[in-house]
Amino acid sequence: MPLDLEQRRHRLEVLKAEARSCEACPAMAGRPRTMGDPSATLEERCLVVATAPGPTKAGAPQEPIPLDGDHTGEAFSRLLADADLRRDQLYVTNAVLCPPRKDGRSRKVRAAEIANCSRFLSGLMVILDPVLVVTLGTTALRAMAELAPHGLSLHRDVGGVHRWMGRWLLPLYHPGPRAMIHRPWAAQRRDYATWRSLMD
Repeated sequence: MPLDLEQRRHRLEVLKAEARSCEACPAMAGRPRTMGDPSATLEERCLVVATAPGPTKAGAPQEPIPLDGDHTGEAFSRLLADADLRRDQLYVTNAVLCPPRKDGRSRKVRAAEIANCSRFLSGLMVILDPVLVVTLGTTALRAMAELAPHGLSLHRDVGGVHRWMGRWLLPLYHPGPRAMIHRPWAAQRRDYATWRSLMD
């Protein structure tokens, strides 16, 4: 039975508290945990999973918004706008909730970190019960396989819609600068148009 709005809000606060106290990854100790946009209405039926938060800038809010405030966020916003998609239709989170860093710089997410954070993704799936899950990049797609196997490859299956866990799964490239090497802007715009058609 689906949760009502108040139940969703309560369970999300509990999940956030669990994430703040998580000690599963010693290298992430003391880093902020980004569950999603704190202003989200929780009425969204589309869950968007990106990779991990970037470095937190001085003066940034305690609970930063995923894919917001940097070049990658700007590209994401442009792609959404081109497809007539709105952020308030989506709940955006990350496969890993802490910013992975080494020597003060961002580094690749580790497989153990994806596995350790999978319980928070699983919790969000229960709370939001999304009809559609959109993954942005290989890390996000791998994170969903931690919840249930899907056999998908980003290179092979990008832009295709697949049944998974009784819902739809749409793998897309992460909207960072490196995506252009593999997926030109025009192709990404077509991917987001497919996403928009699914929202209808």
